[in-house]
Amino acid sequence: MSRNDEAIRSSWDSWIENPIPSVPLNKAITLSSSSNSKRILLITATSPRFNMYGNDFGWGRPVATRAGKSYKKDGVLSANPGPIEGSMEIQACLSVEIFEALENNAEFMEFVTVLPPYESVQS
Repeated sequence: MSRNDEAIRSSWDSWIENPIPSVPLNKAITLSSSSNSKRILLITATSPRFNMYGNDFGWGRPVATRAGKSYKKDGVLSANPGPIEGSMEIQACLSVEIFEALENNAEFMEFVTVLPPYESVQS
C-alpha cells in the first residue's frame, strides 16, 4: 500500500476519532515500496516529560530504566533522559554482530560515554 500525505493525514484523523489504546509493532503504520517489502520507519512511545529518575517509591532513586518485553525486537532503540542532568540512556536491541561493529567503530566510540557504576553518580 502506498502512503502519501493525504493517506497519512486520513489515518491520523481516523485515530483521533477512534483511538487504538495499543498498537503492537507488527501492526504499526508502515511505509512500503511494494506489497512484499514492509518496513517500519519510526514508532514513538512514552513521554520525555516524565522524570523517571525523579520518582522515589520508598526504595531510593531508580538505578536504571528498561523497556518491556514488547520492545525486545532487533533494531529497536529506546532513548530516555539519563540519571545525570543532560545525560541520555539508550537501550538498543541489536544483534551481537552489530554491537561488535559499533564497538570497533572508532568514530562511534568517540561520541559514546560509558558512565561509571551507579554508586559513584548518585546525587
